[in-house]
Amino acid sequence: MLKFKCGARNPVEAGPMEPITSRVSRLNLLFQGKPLFVTQQQMSPLSREGILDSLFVLFEECRNPALMKIKHVGNFVKKYAEAIAELKELQPSVKDFEVKSVVGCGHFADVKVVREKVTGDVYAMKVMSKESLLAQEHVSFFEEERSVLAQSTSPWIPQLQYAFQDKKNLYLVMEYQPGGDLLSLLNRYEDQLDENMVQFYLAELVLAIHSVHQMGYVHRDIKPENVLIDRTGHIKLVDFGSAAKMTVHKTVNTRLPVGTPDYMAPEVLIGLDGDGKASYGPECDWWSFGVIAYEMIYGRSPFTEGTSAKTFNNIMNFQRFLKFPEDVKVSSEFLDLIQSLLCGQKERLGYEGLCCHPFFSEIDWNDIRNSPPPFIPTLKSDDDTSNFDEPEKNSRVLSSMRQLNPAGFSGEDLPFVGFSFIKALGILRSESCFSSVDSPAKVSSMEKTLLLKSKELQDAQDKCHKMEQEMTRLHRRVSEVEAVLSQKEVELKASETQRSLLEQDLATYITECSSLKRSLEQARMEVSQEDDKALQLLHDIREQSRKLQEIKEQEYQAQVEEMRLMMNQLEEDLISARRRSDLYESELRESRLAAEEFKRKAAECHNKLQKVVKDQGKNEAGELYSKLEKINTEQQAKIQELQEKLTKAVKASSEATELLQNIRQAKERAEKELEKLQNREDSNESMKKKLLEAEERRHSLENQVKRLETVERRENRLKEDIQTKSQQIQQMAEKILELEEKHREAQIAAQHLELQLKQKEQFYEEKLKVLENQMKKDLADKEALENMLRRHEEEAREKCKVLAEQKAMINAMDSKIRSLEQRIVELSEANKLAANSSLFTQRNMKAQEEMISELRQQKFYLETQAGKLEAQNRKLEEQLEKMSHQDHTDKNRLLELETRLREVSLEHEEQKLELKRQLTELQLTLQERESQITGLQAARTALENQLREAKTELEETTAEAEEEIQALTAHRDEIQRKFEALRSSCTVISDLEEQLNQLTEDNAELNNQNFFLSKQLDEASGANDEVVQLRSEVDHLRREITEREMQLTSQKQTMEALKTTCTMLEEQVMDLEALNDELLEKERQWEAWRNVLGDEKSQFECRVRELQRMLDTEKQSRVRADQRITESRQVVELAVKEHKAEILALQQALKEQKLKAESLSDKLNDLEKKHAMLEMNARSLQQKLETERELKQRLLEE
Repeated sequence: MLKFKCGARNPVEAGPMEPITSRVSRLNLLFQGKPLFVTQQQMSPLSREGILDSLFVLFEECRNPALMKIKHVGNFVKKYAEAIAELKELQPSVKDFEVKSVVGCGHFADVKVVREKVTGDVYAMKVMSKESLLAQEHVSFFEEERSVLAQSTSPWIPQLQYAFQDKKNLYLVMEYQPGGDLLSLLNRYEDQLDENMVQFYLAELVLAIHSVHQMGYVHRDIKPENVLIDRTGHIKLVDFGSAAKMTVHKTVNTRLPVGTPDYMAPEVLIGLDGDGKASYGPECDWWSFGVIAYEMIYGRSPFTEGTSAKTFNNIMNFQRFLKFPEDVKVSSEFLDLIQSLLCGQKERLGYEGLCCHPFFSEIDWNDIRNSPPPFIPTLKSDDDTSNFDEPEKNSRVLSSMRQLNPAGFSGEDLPFVGFSFIKALGILRSESCFSSVDSPAKVSSMEKTLLLKSKELQDAQDKCHKMEQEMTRLHRRVSEVEAVLSQKEVELKASETQRSLLEQDLATYITECSSLKRSLEQARMEVSQEDDKALQLLHDIREQSRKLQEIKEQEYQAQVEEMRLMMNQLEEDLISARRRSDLYESELRESRLAAEEFKRKAAECHNKLQKVVKDQGKNEAGELYSKLEKINTEQQAKIQELQEKLTKAVKASSEATELLQNIRQAKERAEKELEKLQNREDSNESMKKKLLEAEERRHSLENQVKRLETVERRENRLKEDIQTKSQQIQQMAEKILELEEKHREAQIAAQHLELQLKQKEQFYEEKLKVLENQMKKDLADKEALENMLRRHEEEAREKCKVLAEQKAMINAMDSKIRSLEQRIVELSEANKLAANSSLFTQRNMKAQEEMISELRQQKFYLETQAGKLEAQNRKLEEQLEKMSHQDHTDKNRLLELETRLREVSLEHEEQKLELKRQLTELQLTLQERESQITGLQAARTALENQLREAKTELEETTAEAEEEIQALTAHRDEIQRKFEALRSSCTVISDLEEQLNQLTEDNAELNNQNFFLSKQLDEASGANDEVVQLRSEVDHLRREITEREMQLTSQKQTMEALKTTCTMLEEQVMDLEALNDELLEKERQWEAWRNVLGDEKSQFECRVRELQRMLDTEKQSRVRADQRITESRQVVELAVKEHKAEILALQQALKEQKLKAESLSDKLNDLEKKHAMLEMNARSLQQKLETERELKQRLLEE
C-alpha cells in the first residue's frame, strides 16, 4: 500500500478516520501536481510528469520480447498500447522543433538553436546522450541541472520551458540568449575590457552566483563560456551540469574534482592529493569569479601554464604565482578585489563583502537590471547566432553499455524517471497550489445561502439605483462647487508657488551668507598665521646672515694675524742667518792666518833638524839606527793613527762645511722668501722697509715673548671659553630639562586635548547621529502625520458621503416604513370588513394574512437597518471627533518638532564654533612649542661647534709649542755634537804636535851620536880593516840616515799638511768655539727661556692638569650630559617623532575635521535649506489645513 506523506502538514498516514471523499480529492490533487503544504522539491517525484515517465518506462520494459512471453505482461501491453501511444503524442518531443544551428559542443551534451514549428518561438535546446551519462559512474549531473532550471525564478538564470526524453537522449529546452557568451565578448574587445564594463558584468555575475547559492547549490564551473548575454545586454548564468547540492552545513561532499582546470579553486584540487574526497563550500565559485575578473582586465588567466599539472601546481601555490602585469594600469580597488578573491578559503570575500567592496561603490544593486548595459547585441533575426564563436566538434566516445534487446528487465531508463518538465503546468500548479477544497456535504447549504444572498443583492441593487439618482443630483451641485474651488485653488497655488520660490531664494541667500562668513573667518585666520610664519622666517634669515658675517670677519682677522707672525719669524731668521755668515767669514780668515803661521814654524823646525843631523857623531850611528827603526815603526803607527784622526777631522770639517752650506742655503732661502715677500709688497714698500729696520731689534727680542703671550692668551681664552661654554652647556642642559618638562607637559596637555577632542568628536558625532536619527524620525513622523492627515481627510470625506447616503437611506426607510404602516392599517381595516362580510373567500383571507406578515417582516427589517445605520452614524461622528482631536495633536507635535529642530541646529552651530576655537588654540600652542624646540636645538648645536673649535685651537697651540721646544732641543743637541767632534779633532792635533816634538828631540840626539861617531872614525883611521868595515857601516848608516831624512822630509811634509790642516782645524775650532760661545750664550738664553718656559710649562701643566681635571670632570659631566642629552635626545626624538606623528595625526585629524566640518557645513547648509523648505512646507501645509478646515466647515455648514 502506498503511503503519501506530502498531503498534510505533519507526515502521518491516511487513516480510516478521514472521509473517503477528502482522501480522493487529495489524491486527485496529487496526480494533478497540486499537493498542499509541500515544497516544489518534495513534490517533484510525484508530479504528473514523473508519473507519466514511470508509466512510459514500465511500458517500454514490458515490451521486451522476453517479458512479452509472460501472459499478463503481454495482455498489459496490448491493453494499453494505444493509450500510451496517444499520451506520447501529446507529450513534447524533438519533432515539435526545427534545428537552426549548433552553438555549443561539450563532453556530455550539445547546445542547438531550435524553433518551435507551430508557434515559431526560438529556444536553446541542450541535447544529452543517455549512453554518455550512464557511462559516468557516480555521476547524475543532469538531475541537478534540471532541478536548478526547473526551480529557478531568478532573472539571472534562463527559464526552462520543456524537459523531455526519448530512447537515446535527454532534452532541455530553455530561453535562447542571442548575445553570445562572455568569451566571445572578450574576443570582440581583443581579450581586454575597461574597468567600467568589467564593473557592470562582474556586478551582474555576483547576483547570478548568489541566486544559485540561495537555491542551495554550488555551480562549480564558473567561466566566461558559461556566462551568456541576452538580447538586452544583460547576463545569464548557464550550464549547471557540474552543480552540486549543498548540505545543511553549507558544504559539498564530492569524490571527484569537477570544472575547468584554469578556474578551479585550491580547495577543490585538494581532493586529488588525498583519498579523492573533498569538502568545500560556495567559496569555490567566488575563486572562479576572481579568475574571470583577472582575465577580463589582463586578457589571460593568472595560473594557466602549458599542461594541467603545471596549472594545478600554480593554483595550489597561488601566493607565489599570482602576479599583476605592470603594463596594464588598473585601480587600487580592482587590485584589492582580486587579492581578496584569489586567496585562502577563509579569507575569501563572499556575497556580502563583494556588495560592500569599494570597486562596486557606483553600483545600484537593487536597480542594476534596469540600468543600460555597455554592450547591446545587434540581431538580424530571432535565431541569429552571429554573436557566438563556431564550436569545436568534440569526438564523443560512446560506450556499448545499452543492450539492443536485453533478455529481461534492464532498468536502464529508471535513472531518468522524473526528468520531464513543462513550464505551463508549473504555473498552473503554483496558482492553485494552496487553494482549499471543500467536501460535497457543504454544497447544499452553500446553495441555500447563495439564494438568500441573491435576494438581498437584488434589494440592495434597487436601493442603490435610487441612491445613484440622488447622487447624480448631488454630483451636479458638487461639480459646480468644485469648479469654483478649482479656480480659487489655481489662483492660490500660483500665489503659493511664487511665495515658496521667494522663500527658497531667501533661505538659500541666508545659508550662502552664513557659509561665506564662516569661510571668510577661516581665510582671515589662515592669512594671519601665514604672516606670522613669514615674519618669523625673515627674522631667522637675518639672524643667520649676521652670524655668518661675524664668523667670516673672525676668520679673516685670524688669517691676517698668522701672516704677520710668519713675516716676523722670517725676518728674525734672516737676521740670525746674516750674523752667522759674518762670523763664519771672520773665522775663515783667522784660520788662514793661523795656517800660514803654522807653515812658517814647520820650516824652522825642519832647518833645525838638518843642523842636528850634521852635528851628531858617527859612533852613535848603530844605536841611532836601531833607535831610528824603533822610532820609525812607532812613528808609522802614530802616522796611521794620525791619518785616521785626520780622516776623522776631515770628516768633521766636511760636516762643518756642510753645516755652513746648509746655513748659507737657509740664508739664501730666507733671502728668496724675503725677496718674494718684498715683491709682494705694494706701493707702501719703502715705508714698510723703514718700519722693518726700526723694528728688527724689537721683533727679535719680542717674538718669543709674543709667542708665549699668544699661547698664554689662547690658553686663557680657551679656559674662559671652556668655562663659559661649560656654563652654557649647563644652562642648555637646564633649559633642555625645562623644555623636556615643558614638552612632557605639552604632550600631556596635547594628549588631554586630544582625548577631549576625541571625546567631544565622539560626543558630537553621537549627538549628530542622534540628531540625524531624530531628524529622520521627525521627518518620518511628519510624513506619517501628513499621510495620516490625508488619510483622515479622505476618510472624513468618505464618511461624510456615507453619512449623507445613510441619512438619505434612513429618510427613505422612514418614508417606506410610514407607507408600510399605512398599508398595514389599510389591510387590517380590509380584514375587518372582510370578516364582517361573507363575500371574500377563505383563500383571499390567507393571501391577505401572508401579505400582512410579509409587510411586518419588511417593517422589522427596515427598523433593524435603520438602527444599524444610526449606530454607524454615531460611530462616524465619534471618529470625526477623534480625527479632529488627532489633527490638533498632530499640529502641536509639528510645532514642537520645528522648535526642537531649530534648537538642535543652534546648539550644533555653537559646538562647531567651540571646536574650531579649540583647534586653533591647540595649533598655536603646538607651533610655539615647535619654534622653542628648534631654537634651543640650534643654540645647542652652535655651542657644541664653538666648544669643538676651542678644543681644536688649544690642541693646535700646545702641539705648536711642543714642536718649537723639540726643534730647539734638537738644534742644541746638534751643535753640542759638532762641538764635541771639533774638540776631539783639536786633541788629535795636540797629540801630533807632541809626537813631532818628540821626533825632533830624537833627531837631535841622533845627530849628536852621528857627530860623535864621525869623530871616532877620524881617530881610528889607522886601523884599515876596521876603518873599511866602519866606513861600510857608516855608508850604510848614511844611507839609512838619508832614507830616514827622506822619511823625515816626507813626514815633515805630512806634518806641514797636518799643520795646515790643523791650522784650518784650529780656525774652524775657533769659529766653532765662537759659534759654541754664541751657542752657549744662546743655550744660556734658551736655558733661561727654557727655565722660564719650564716654569710657564709647569704652570701651564698645572693649569693643564687643572684643565684636564676640569676637562675630565667636564668630560664626565659632559658624558653624563651627553648620556642625558642622548637620552633626552632620544626622548626628544621619540617625543619629536611622537609629536610629529601626533602633529601628523592632528593634521590628519584636522584635515578630517576640516573635511567633516566642510561636510557638516554642507550638511548644515543642506539642513538649513531643508529646514527652510520644511518651514515653507509646514507653512504651506498649515495654510492647506486651514483651507481644508474652512472647506470642511463650509461643507458641514452646507
